[in-house]
Amino acid sequence: MALFVKEGGLGLLYPQLPPKRTGDITAIWAGGLSFGSCAIQIAIAAGLDVIATASERNHEYCKIIGAKWVFDYRSKTIIDDMARTLDGRMCVGVLDAWSRDSFPGKRAEVAMKVSGRSFRQTVMPSVLLPKEIPKELSLGYVSGVDDHVVSAVWRDWMPRALATGALKGKPELCPESQIWPNESAA
Repeated sequence: MALFVKEGGLGLLYPQLPPKRTGDITAIWAGGLSFGSCAIQIAIAAGLDVIATASERNHEYCKIIGAKWVFDYRSKTIIDDMARTLDGRMCVGVLDAWSRDSFPGKRAEVAMKVSGRSFRQTVMPSVLLPKEIPKELSLGYVSGVDDHVVSAVWRDWMPRALATGALKGKPELCPESQIWPNESAA
């Protein structure tokens, strides 16, 4: 929802089969988690290139599902590393698929450095957003349901994407332990 909702979200074009490349880039924080994995695949279907963060052990996984670049979210140099990789190209926004902290911190810094425009959270309620934010940065939180997005993404695109393999249900459940393999470390 946060990728496509205009009010509080990034307001991107809906995903398509086959994707129509836009040349735009979005950053997805926590690409190795189930929600981040879905966001990576949907963003690609919306025509975007994806720069993602994940624990080092999930870098290859994020690339397999389509992220063009992946960075360790624990790195002390992540902000500069991401900016250097993008080499002046700007992201349309940063989507945070984890948001467990009371302040977005490093994620908002990444948004300022590589996007300069938008930072969206998907878990943390808007009451926890910082009161003082740079005027250049648009912080937002998406809650509730937008019928247009639900119809375009979940009713129209998703069933066809799953049927054709364009969207993969990832990460897969580990049958031995019944836990999600990538959930312990973003």
